[in-house]
Amino acid sequence: MHIISDIIKESCVETVSECRNAELAGAQRLELCASIDKDGLTPDTATVIEVLGEITIPVKVMIRCREGDFFYSKEEMLVMLRSIADLKKLKITGFVFGALKNSGGILETDLEKTRIISEAAFPVPVTFHKAIDLCSDILQETQNSVKAD
Repeated sequence: MHIISDIIKESCVETVSECRNAELAGAQRLELCASIDKDGLTPDTATVIEVLGEITIPVKVMIRCREGDFFYSKEEMLVMLRSIADLKKLKITGFVFGALKNSGGILETDLEKTRIISEAAFPVPVTFHKAIDLCSDILQETQNSVKAD
């Protein structure tokens, strides 16, 4: 049975000031992004370092190299893999990432790209982000992700 105390309060933030305010307001974890208005992009390393120096709660970092859709080219994947390699050296709690593919007009999670990112991030955990909200069949995607484990 889940009770209210099991719920983790996470705040999606962009700046050190927002991180401080979220922590003071009771957030238990942060999702650090750049450009939240564009559904979140990878923040620059300097910001991540500054946040980690100021904040005592866990920090997850968005991995997303551009705004727009969640269909990534090989070149874009390389950019995100380099970001992971750099950020993994820091004491972050996790990465947040999501990739989709279009299978005959049906949007589904791109498990291959997710696997590549997850393997690069290991042992740092990866959370699949809001891209899943765009899937054609969210219940099927949830079952697919459980099978992929």
